[in-house]
Amino acid sequence: KSKAPKQFTTPAKMAIAPLSSKNVLQPVKKQDTIGIEQKVNEYYLQQNLILANSKQDLKKLIDLKRILEKELEITASKTESYANLKDQIKELNKQQKVLTKQIIGQEKTVAKAEQLTRAKQKYQQKWLVKYERENGPIVASDLAASTIKNSVQPSVESKDKTQAEKIKTKNEQVVDATGSKYSPIPTTSTNYGYNDCEIAYIGNDNFSNKRRIDVAKRILFEYTHEELRPYFKDKVYMVCEGFLSAQPGFKYLTLEFKVASDRAKQSFGALQKGSVLTIKLIDDTYINLINKSDDFGTVDLQNKTTTYSGQYVIDKKQEKDLLVKEIDQIRVSWTSGYEDYDIYELDFFKNQFACLNNAY
Repeated sequence: KSKAPKQFTTPAKMAIAPLSSKNVLQPVKKQDTIGIEQKVNEYYLQQNLILANSKQDLKKLIDLKRILEKELEITASKTESYANLKDQIKELNKQQKVLTKQIIGQEKTVAKAEQLTRAKQKYQQKWLVKYERENGPIVASDLAASTIKNSVQPSVESKDKTQAEKIKTKNEQVVDATGSKYSPIPTTSTNYGYNDCEIAYIGNDNFSNKRRIDVAKRILFEYTHEELRPYFKDKVYMVCEGFLSAQPGFKYLTLEFKVASDRAKQSFGALQKGSVLTIKLIDDTYINLINKSDDFGTVDLQNKTTTYSGQYVIDKKQEKDLLVKEIDQIRVSWTSGYEDYDIYELDFFKNQFACLNNAY
């Protein structure tokens, strides 16, 4: 968990290279809007098709192996035919392992592609620029849409289901092999974006008795661990909501992390006072915010969730950058290590600051 990911270099060690026109994210043009959505949907359909074909290949392979195994049962041992059948079955077992591993990877890709279809258009564009630069353009094809409709059949469930699939309660809690309980959080992607400037609170702060303004909270990101994706399907493991506040002399960001597990402390630990929140901007520059209080997590045993809250002071220089630049990722420092999260709400700070400064 504490390992530094390849694409997210520690700010202190990173030399920022000037951006070239090749890797600058271009603004979305009106005429390109439909193209971006179509390409993202096409990518999703193509990945589904690849997965469906792999599952069909696996089914055929298993059916063939069963036929050979039945034939082996009626073949006299210590004969050439018997030895040949054994060799064929052994080879099919190897192929089955390879194909099963391949399908697991493809299922992860499909889950990410499905999440991408629900992301904001600016995030879709950012992803598309990077993907097409590395893999070439996504070409629309009628074949993908028609084939996926006919090809995706319900998968044959294995008798040897994993423990997490077997143990489910009425409220869809999942218990994994370690005994941790999860209550998948329904996806709330419809709360992305800003229709209006909404102020949640104007009044005196309970602690300082000074005037305080809070902007209404918005979803900053949703996240599901790779190993939990098969069990959460269209639901999420963690939802992070954030909002800006202002008091005389300073402004700060509040982040609330809701984790669908009553044992999240075993994975994350706590949010420690003085820990760093690193914000990676779209131009590959970084802003570091400092958490000003400890939070060891609040467990809701009834709903099987754990909630953390962190407050991060923002100075004037940081505000100036966040007002004009879009965000790409954030790195949250937990006591158990750090984790990086992709941001779908690229204009989060722009919108929050515009709303806050207008009311303050």
